[in-house]
Amino acid sequence: MDLGSVSLGAASAVTQNYAAMNAATSAVAQDPGPGTVSAQTQSGTQAQFSMGVLKQTLDIQASVGAQLAQMIGQGSGVDITA
Repeated sequence: MDLGSVSLGAASAVTQNYAAMNAATSAVAQDPGPGTVSAQTQSGTQAQFSMGVLKQTLDIQASVGAQLAQMIGQGSGVDITA
């Protein structure tokens, strides 16, 4: 799994979901009916989920990077050119 690609995909999803949430919020302002409120709630949930995925992948990348730096610093023979 390429964490960079996953992070980019998650960042794209965050952007798209926040745009959808913005559109849903505007729709609620124009027509505060149950359908538009439901759409706003759903888009908010999707935005939170995609932000969680992005945070998790970035946390994994930071952890892997720290582990590699520690291994290289200890001279464990890790070949980073491969």
